[in-house]
Amino acid sequence: MDLLREILRWAHVILGFTGLIAFWFPVFSRKGGYVHRRAGKVFVVCGYGVTASAMASCAVLVWLIVGRGLTAQNLAGLASIAMLAYLGLVTFVILRHSIKVLEAKPDPMQLDTWFNRGLAGAAIAASLLIVALAVIQPTSNSVLLIVMSPIGLGSGVGILRYITGKDTSRRAWFYAHLRSTLGAGIGFHTAFAVFGASRLFDLQVTGLAGVLPWILPAAVGVPATFLWQRHYRRKLGDTTPMGEAVPATEHA
Repeated sequence: MDLLREILRWAHVILGFTGLIAFWFPVFSRKGGYVHRRAGKVFVVCGYGVTASAMASCAVLVWLIVGRGLTAQNLAGLASIAMLAYLGLVTFVILRHSIKVLEAKPDPMQLDTWFNRGLAGAAIAASLLIVALAVIQPTSNSVLLIVMSPIGLGSGVGILRYITGKDTSRRAWFYAHLRSTLGAGIGFHTAFAVFGASRLFDLQVTGLAGVLPWILPAAVGVPATFLWQRHYRRKLGDTTPMGEAVPATEHA
């Protein structure tokens, strides 16, 4: 079991660090260009690997903790694992969505399948579950569980809205790809800030400062995503004079 944990840990670290670097190349390179596409594929592969290793690691840790008995300390450990599993699941769902929207550019409703609905529903359910866990079994991580819960809820609702054709802007696929990719990037940076940076730089952050690594990537990334999307809507002429998205029918 220890060997398996080590393999998963190193796979997670290597893929996570590689994906973290690869993420920035599509962000700043020409959209649709060679660098954008190649680096994007590397990021996606790393993202799938990171989320798979994270979920597997969580399963192993749960198995070990349950085997030791549900003490107060172990319950706190389970809350931390739940948060990691939640972050891994949501990152996988939005990363996959960022690729699928490119495969169904002309008709988003091609993605309206039971599987895609199920993944979106899983993200929403995971948000509700971690809130329930925080309320039913309060621990030192309860505040973090509640603070992180809107990510999965918003992502799941956004995906359902897209695949059911409710996003009618002319380049809906582009904005969905942009939002989802940046959302996956937020997940990568959150994991690095919480776990990678503390080990790499031997940082011991406690108290209120310990919450910052969890919320800072989203606090920066979510407004940045909104502003970047607004920038492209204006650049591509997909806004009204009030700054709202222009429906596709108005371009017909």
